[in-house]
Amino acid sequence: MTNNALPDPVKDAALKVLDLDGKLEAFQRLHAAGQKCERLQQELQDTQREYGAAYTDALKRGWLAEQLRELGRREPVRRPRGRPRGKPAKPADEGAARPVGAPAAASAPHPRPGRAAAAPPAASAPAGVSAVRDNPAR
Repeated sequence: MTNNALPDPVKDAALKVLDLDGKLEAFQRLHAAGQKCERLQQELQDTQREYGAAYTDALKRGWLAEQLRELGRREPVRRPRGRPRGKPAKPADEGAARPVGAPAAASAPHPRPGRAAAAPPAASAPAGVSAVRDNPAR
């Protein structure tokens, strides 16, 4: 079998030719900076947690928040824990505001199972006019 691996100088020269506009170098810098950001973010979170515990300990041992503030130590940032627990949101029509004096929206009562819904009352017709119209389509 023959060895198909390129010697390092040839390989480096080929990579430089293929990477004419510096993409590889740019990505390597980006990758290194991204790793540094992730490491520093984790370190910051750990330090903030440690600062919060030390601040709470100082308060328990008799320091006042105002005294610590005067000495340049501000209250630690408190992060919300999980999803807030509260009442579920009302549907839009239930909680909708209406003008003062306006009647509440009427809702038709639901018929009992097995019974037909009552027909709405018929409007009274003027004297001499039939309440039922003749419908030629019948």
